[in-house]
Amino acid sequence: MLFSWSTERQVIIIGIMVAVLAIPVSYTLFSYFYAPPACFDGKKNGDETGVDCGGSCRALCASQVVDPILLWVRSLKARDGVYDAAAFIENPNFRAGVSEITYKFKLYDKNNVLIAEREGATFINPNERFVIYEPAIGVGERVPVRTFFEFTGELRWVLVTGEKPEVVSKNERLSNWDTRPRLNTTLINSSLFDLEHVVVIALLFDKNDNVVAVGKTEVDFFPKNSEKDVVFTWPQKFEREPEVCLDPLDIMLVLDRSGSMNDDNLDPPQPITDAKNAAQTFVDTLTKMDQIGVVSFATTATVPLDQGLSAERSLAKDALSRVEIFPKEERGFTNLGDAIEKATQEFLSVRQNPAAKKIMVILTDGLANAPSLPGGEEYAEEKIKRAKEEEVVTYVIGLGEKVNAEFLGNTVASGKDRYYSAAQSSDLFRVYKEIAQVVCPDRSYPITVQARADIVN
Repeated sequence: MLFSWSTERQVIIIGIMVAVLAIPVSYTLFSYFYAPPACFDGKKNGDETGVDCGGSCRALCASQVVDPILLWVRSLKARDGVYDAAAFIENPNFRAGVSEITYKFKLYDKNNVLIAEREGATFINPNERFVIYEPAIGVGERVPVRTFFEFTGELRWVLVTGEKPEVVSKNERLSNWDTRPRLNTTLINSSLFDLEHVVVIALLFDKNDNVVAVGKTEVDFFPKNSEKDVVFTWPQKFEREPEVCLDPLDIMLVLDRSGSMNDDNLDPPQPITDAKNAAQTFVDTLTKMDQIGVVSFATTATVPLDQGLSAERSLAKDALSRVEIFPKEERGFTNLGDAIEKATQEFLSVRQNPAAKKIMVILTDGLANAPSLPGGEEYAEEKIKRAKEEEVVTYVIGLGEKVNAEFLGNTVASGKDRYYSAAQSSDLFRVYKEIAQVVCPDRSYPITVQARADIVN
């Protein structure tokens, strides 16, 4: 069918007009019916690695994170009928955090009966170890012997790009531990930003790293590059006495293994066996800051040493267990001076801790009678003089009645109050315990202060 030229022109014009009008109509219809990929649409779309997680979404998928690790959980007596509960958690995810998560503590008695529960909520910052603490949980007349902790809500992990707060503590000062304990410390906010609602937790440990007490306080606002003094208090004294020396110790145990230490024909031999066992109990009083070594002696001191200075207490205990009286020493001599010299040399070795107090604890049951020249006591006096010049403090235990107590107390020991007499070997356990208290008169607990601020939100 043929159209006139004018009709064709009208058709072209109408077609152009329809096309022009179709563009906005199509766009309107497309915009109305098309939804772009989003992190909240319940679909896996866009660059997401899961449904509404991963990719450009802040929410992270389960495959991108690992669960928090419960390192320990404890309940601690606050007063009669009231306990505190604490859990130590590690989040190993470097850039993943949780804005809020609920949790629950459960306390059980010795019969595995649930006696108390406590719920709460917290946040989890990326790559941190943190304490969750709930105070004043009433237990009535029952005593919790087992404590459980669990997260009860869903862990909704999100990507966190903010910097971690940089808060440290200094000048921790514990006082009145045996009445109403008080801990003073100073916090330093070295972050590049102000902090709000800072949760501060104080942990006190014994020498075996067991928690003795936990305290909590909060700081509402903490400006950047500033310091703030905080105080923790407890309503009654701690049940355990402080066990950790404020100053580290380097200790050499000097043990007589001459023939007279096996003069009763018993099996095991005595008094050497009691001496070794009592010395091992002394080793147990030390902490991870301290070092201890062992040197035994008869006609001469052991070469090499039974054990050089080491912070591994088990090494010293093993060395003590190996000390024995050799048959040739049954009628040998007692060279106290040689043992003092060997112990002093160890204090000057590469194993010494320059910051530690040097302590020598000597046990002998007889007279220093070797070497023949210049004489046993003269030689021991010469060597102990050298030890004292190196600031070694010497404690001496005289076992039995065959010792020269005047010489040991006035010359070898660092003062008469550092000489101890043990009438029989069974007294050695008491004596070593007394010395352990004296060598470390100023004791405290290791203290950790932790400050947390929410950076997830």
